[in-house]
Formats: sequence, C-alpha cells, structure tokens
Amino acid sequence: MKYKYVLDTKLAAYYISQRGQNISSIFNKVAEILYDLPKGDVYLAFDIGHSDFRESVYEEYKGQRRSQMDKCPLEEQEAHKQFNIDYASLVEGFNLLGMCTVAIDGVEADDIASLLCKQWENDGEHKVTLITLDQDWYHMVIGTDNIRLYEFPAKEFIYDKGIQKTHGVKNRREFSILKAIVGDASDNLKFLNNLAKVKGGKLFNDMIHDIHEPTNEEAIEYIIEKTKDNHLYTVHDFHVKHGRTTIKEAFMSNIAVADPFQDCTHMTTVQEEAFVAQRDGIKTECCDPVEFSAYTLKHLKSFAPLSEKAKKIYGSF
Repeated sequence: MKYKYVLDTKLAAYYISQRGQNISSIFNKVAEILYDLPKGDVYLAFDIGHSDFRESVYEEYKGQRRSQMDKCPLEEQEAHKQFNIDYASLVEGFNLLGMCTVAIDGVEADDIASLLCKQWENDGEHKVTLITLDQDWYHMVIGTDNIRLYEFPAKEFIYDKGIQKTHGVKNRREFSILKAIVGDASDNLKFLNNLAKVKGGKLFNDMIHDIHEPTNEEAIEYIIEKTKDNHLYTVHDFHVKHGRTTIKEAFMSNIAVADPFQDCTHMTTVQEEAFVAQRDGIKTECCDPVEFSAYTLKHLKSFAPLSEKAKKIYGSF
C-alpha cells in the first residue's frame, strides 16, 4: 500500500498565526504532523486567490471577509496583509525543503485536493490522507474506503462511515445538497430558511434519501414542495440582478458553490496544465541550508528555527 498525503496549507498557516506564532513555524508544524504518520508522498495544497468558478456563479462568494477586514483597526489590516505576503512565500520555502507544492491561481486548496483524490480513490493502490480542519473536505472522504481525513490538532482520523453518521448522508451528492441547504457562513453562502431548520430531523433524512436518483432540479422541486419554502434568506436584489428569481435557481447556484468537485471540472486549460506540472513535480532532495537561510532572510521578517523533527523530515539540515 502506497501512502499519499494532501495538506491544507493555508488553514495550517492560519491555525499557527491565530495562536500568536510566526508563520514560519508552519515548517515545524508540518514536520510534526508527518512525523507520526507512515512515510509517503506529500502534496501541499495552496490557496492562491479566490475560486474563479465560484465567483462566476456567486458574485458575493466570501465577500463578507473583505467587508469585515475593512472595518478592522489599521494595525489588524496590516497584519492580515503581511500574513498573505508571508503565506505566498511559503511555496518557495517548501520547495526548497524538498516538498511538492500545488498552487494554482484561481483554484482553491479543496479543489486541488479533489483533483488529486479523483486519481487515487479507486485504484486500489493508495491510502490517501487529507490533513485539514475544513469540513468542505468531507466531500472527498464520503463513499470511499481508501480516503480518510486527519484533524491535526486532535490527531484524529475521520472516515466515510463517521461522516455519514454525523451528517445523515449516504453519498457525495447528498452532502452537496446538505451544504446548499444549511449554507456556509465562512463562504458567505446563505442558508435556505425552513430547509435548514429540518436538518438532522426525520423529515430532512427522508428528503435527502428520497432524492438519490432524480436530477438536481427535480430534487430541489421535491424539497421545496416538501417544506413549502419559497424564498432565500439572502439579499433579494442580488438574486434579481443575476436572474435568480426562484428558490430553485438560487439552490442550484448554492450546490455549485458548495461542491469542490464542481469547481475542479471548470478549470481553464492553463490551470489544468499548471496542475499536471506541479502534481508530477515530486521533490525528494532538500536544498543546501545556506540556500534556505537566504530564502528566509529575503521573505520572512522573523524565522522559527527548524526543529529536530523537521530536520529529519526534510532531510539534510
């Protein structure tokens, strides 16, 4: 059995920064996570900009983050800008340490992960571990035996059956519909009023399982009829502007935004070529320590020295 690991790099960096640590501590944190896991190929998925596809479907995708940041004190805004600058430089840093990074402009980390999972989920040769805290990545675990999720602070594995049990879904499609119903505050995806209220109850489970075969549009019509919900809890003018005057049209856009497998099928040729080149560019050798030191001096205002675990994981330091 060959082991593959896909790490949500931005979430790991954010987790570190929220605890008052310098972003360069991520080199040690990644090594610490990998140290206790079986040896295998590691792919570091980066978020470089917002999703082109999701923003084309839903103009206000993650829009609340920008407006919230504008209201923050100037010092906090500057710290956020510096975080983004430092984060972007981590691609070069991890490459120097011999790691494979996948960073594609306009494609988010969960979509990169879903692309990688598509290649491995049914080949019978790989055990895939997704390292993240983001529940959007649950999509990739559902319905598979060889993909699992690893929540790194708690060091807990999450499997297909566990997600099905906690969320009341049987497959990826049902999970996408669930996400479209309950929304996602972090992505500014509004929930559907009465539909969200039945989440977890018998009515919701009956609905979600009854719509296994019909098309998405038929499923939406069925759910609307079942709950008698005819409006969205969102800005009405926005949906009128985009011609989404019915709940069905809005619901369809919610599903598209909620599902990472939707986004990875809408990549441009340039994005696809970048993905293949970076995916196949597996690194194995560490750079010279002097070269890595030069990188840290150039890009990072301060630097957390590499731990002993990091030196073992990354090689010759």
